[in-house]
Amino acid sequence: MEPFFITHPVLFIGLVLFSGYALSLIFKKYSVPHVLIYLLVGFVIVNVFFPHIDFEAEYSDIFHSIEVIALGLIGFKIGTELKIDLIKEHPKFLSVILLFEAGGAFIFVTVLTYFVLQDFLIAVLLGGLATPTAPAVTIEIMHRLGAKGDLTTRLNWVLAFDDLVGITIIEATLVFLHLKFTGTLKIFDFIIGIFQEIGYAIILGLIIGVLLDYPLERLKNDLSMMELTLGTLILGMGIAAYIETSVIMTTMVIGATVTNHGGDNYKNAQGLLETLMSPVMIIFFVIVGSKLLIGDFLQFPLLVIIYLIGRSFGKIFGAFAGSSITKEDKCIRENIGFGLLAQGGVALGLATVINEQLLAHGLSEAGYIISSTILITTFFSEVFGALGTTFALKRAGEVTVYS
Repeated sequence: MEPFFITHPVLFIGLVLFSGYALSLIFKKYSVPHVLIYLLVGFVIVNVFFPHIDFEAEYSDIFHSIEVIALGLIGFKIGTELKIDLIKEHPKFLSVILLFEAGGAFIFVTVLTYFVLQDFLIAVLLGGLATPTAPAVTIEIMHRLGAKGDLTTRLNWVLAFDDLVGITIIEATLVFLHLKFTGTLKIFDFIIGIFQEIGYAIILGLIIGVLLDYPLERLKNDLSMMELTLGTLILGMGIAAYIETSVIMTTMVIGATVTNHGGDNYKNAQGLLETLMSPVMIIFFVIVGSKLLIGDFLQFPLLVIIYLIGRSFGKIFGAFAGSSITKEDKCIRENIGFGLLAQGGVALGLATVINEQLLAHGLSEAGYIISSTILITTFFSEVFGALGTTFALKRAGEVTVYS
């Protein structure tokens, strides 16, 4: 007999939120990243308490809607960090180091995983998923250590734009995947596919962003700003999903547009929006965690190790090479890559999108391998990210608070 809350989705969501908040409070003093806690909640619910219940089948429509909204909100948050003035002031540093650290992760993970699996499709998709960096852990560590200095400043610059590069690489990979399955893998088709997947999203995001910014800058009440922003974002997500373009790219462009278009009322809306995002993110990460089964840890040990080594080495070596080309100080060259090791929400969200694409083309096993690998490596990458950032900041002598 099914537990009574299975037939009451609202009660299930309440249980998830309560568990997530409670555990985050318990582990707060240990500086455990919240993403790990929420993933763990989902993992425990499915594997320990209700191993015989298929939650994804029970709540498929609800889960899908939450995943779309979560991806859209993540995209908007990334977009609000993309300041054009920063690109104008440091074009060479940002462009070179972003290209090398993201490209390094992509190349090393793709090559190493292909060597292990002999499957180009899985290798290139995992390579793409290795490119984004989760800024939350790195920023949290910098704040906790009171970090100040050139390395801290440059890390903040890179983190602001890193996910843009990663998302672009993933979207291009998805176009490649679609064309491969349809048998039309030609240069012209690839260019058209990129325009449909990314170009439509950019155009849609620009239009909605400008239309949003105009009334947003004339409102006086913070709550009204948040309500207008949230409603507009969800409308944009719906349109993007309907025309089959990238949801996360659309909302990212909306965020970048309101940030750079003029005025700063978006900051007032953003504060309340981030508060509202918290329960959505909890539910999203619990859903992601619920898809990971105990047996998954035993099936891909070599792949997980290879992925972590390839991604870490690619980020560190790529950042070193990029900062060497731009003639940064030795302190920056040798340390900046260690602050880019964390992997989180963007990779998990995009892995969900990739899994759906693979399932639609009858490649459930490939989707299972990719989603399981990203889920497992996220646990370790969040820890590596915290340790790597702490190591880099201490070695650079930029720590002012010791704990």
